[in-house]
Amino acid sequence: MPGFQVNRIKNRLASDERGGMKAHLLFDRAWQWLTHPQHRAPRHRLVLFVTVVLAIVISVFALIPVTLPPGAPGSDKLHHLVAFGALSLPCAVLFPRALIVVLPGAVLLGGMIELIQPSVGRHRELADFVADIVGAA
Repeated sequence: MPGFQVNRIKNRLASDERGGMKAHLLFDRAWQWLTHPQHRAPRHRLVLFVTVVLAIVISVFALIPVTLPPGAPGSDKLHHLVAFGALSLPCAVLFPRALIVVLPGAVLLGGMIELIQPSVGRHRELADFVADIVGAA
């Protein structure tokens, strides 16, 4: 099934009249780099780097004072779920063995954020922590 999705994306890029062939070749080259065994170590470093950067971004956004009005779109729990899902997604897709470290790390990060939030003027909620765990898993 994943091959079908890749071919569908390739065909969509190739059908683009403005440089579609260039986009198709770029996609092919990127896909080969991500999936070729020779590039496993750089790919793993890239995935871990992206995961660390996402963890930093999530921490910053979770610990800055809230400036949005109370009627902002989306649920707070949904934001937690999506953020922690995005945190574990790169490893789940490209480096599943790293999930042994990333999932407990994500749970620890979610717990630490919830413990620190009252000191920066935000509220601590068990439901946010549960949303973090569900998102990471």
